[in-house]
Amino acid sequence: MRAKISILIISFGIILIVIFLLVVFKSKNSIDTQDYNLAQDNLTPSLENDSSQTDVKVYEQETVILQSSSSEWKNDSEYEVFVDFEQLPYPPPFSLTLVLNYDPALVEIIDVKEGNLWTQTNVLEEKIDGSKGTVRFSIGRGLQEEVTGQKRIAVVSAKAKDENSGLTQIEIDEESVFVSTSEKGYIKLKGLPIKLTVMESEP
Repeated sequence: MRAKISILIISFGIILIVIFLLVVFKSKNSIDTQDYNLAQDNLTPSLENDSSQTDVKVYEQETVILQSSSSEWKNDSEYEVFVDFEQLPYPPPFSLTLVLNYDPALVEIIDVKEGNLWTQTNVLEEKIDGSKGTVRFSIGRGLQEEVTGQKRIAVVSAKAKDENSGLTQIEIDEESVFVSTSEKGYIKLKGLPIKLTVMESEP
């Protein structure tokens, strides 16, 4: 008889623990989903043209570094430009918009790929305007994904055009921003441009 009572007590305790865990998981998932949707919605509009959010704050800037394997680009050759945080912000970004400017007479942007900030990244926007010389690239952390601790924002595939040569640069536009779930506002990105020399290929 005592054995049966002990089994019933243990079973009842297990049921209570399972119910508690289910409630906690459901609550956490609801909070994560709300934060995710808020961050994604806040990022999509342009910082400059976002007249609908008059109370949005702009916080101190974070530094971004542009790097390439070479500062001398030969005509009709392809290169990569790596876009990294100088130091990973804390709290880390939840979503981000990167805007780059370049000279379309000397440089052609082929593609932009997401970096490794999160275990899974959602590409929200990728727009390359070859006539104006602008790139707009928006990314967000996948729902319930984790921060990796890495600093790479994006990898830009580019090509030096074959008909011209000269000095040029790729720079970060002031519209580049990111948001996090801990702050209700934008945090601007800044950084020095990467200076390049586009030259004729060796015969």
